[in-house]
Amino acid sequence: MVRKLFFLGLVVVLLSACGLSPQPTQAPPAPPTATAPCQTVADCPGLPSPLPPPATFTPTVTTTPTVTATATATPTNTPIPTATTIPMPYQVQPNTPLYLQNFAHPNLACNWLGVAGQVFDKSGNPLSGLVVVVDGALADKASEQIALTGKAPAYGDGGYELVLSNQDVASTTPFTITLFNVGGTAESAPFSFSSFADCKKNLILINFVAR
Repeated sequence: MVRKLFFLGLVVVLLSACGLSPQPTQAPPAPPTATAPCQTVADCPGLPSPLPPPATFTPTVTTTPTVTATATATPTNTPIPTATTIPMPYQVQPNTPLYLQNFAHPNLACNWLGVAGQVFDKSGNPLSGLVVVVDGALADKASEQIALTGKAPAYGDGGYELVLSNQDVASTTPFTITLFNVGGTAESAPFSFSSFADCKKNLILINFVAR
């Protein structure tokens, strides 16, 4: 018992000699003090410089030009005046010429070739005193024959006759027949016809009628 007390007292002495004393309890760290916000770059040198403000987008309105239709005058085709053909006073009677056998000169039979006929006014009356001209060629020989209406009564009142040849001959080129007045003015347009080497067609009957 005395020994236990001795050792307990020794431990107390040793502890007192080493200066050991119980460690005080450490206080918790103080909360951080709030820092004032950065007002400029100098206040917070660690921060990056602020970016420049974004550019303001201003929409551009493109004006499309308006096309204005311009009225263009359309040229009017003006008809070109043409010469007006005035009808001649007389024309060849429809259904002529007629090709017949010579009956006015039976003694000549086929040894004759000619043109004959009459001229009628609008009332159908035969007319005398008009000139009939036939132009053409037979056997390459040109000829012009002239007759006056009313001088060949064998073909009726106001009849005319022109002898073309002393035989029936076929023409190589057409003849033309035209009616004139005694003053030389044409009363009809030229009319073309042919002849044939045929005794039954050696009389060519051509009449004129007033329009």
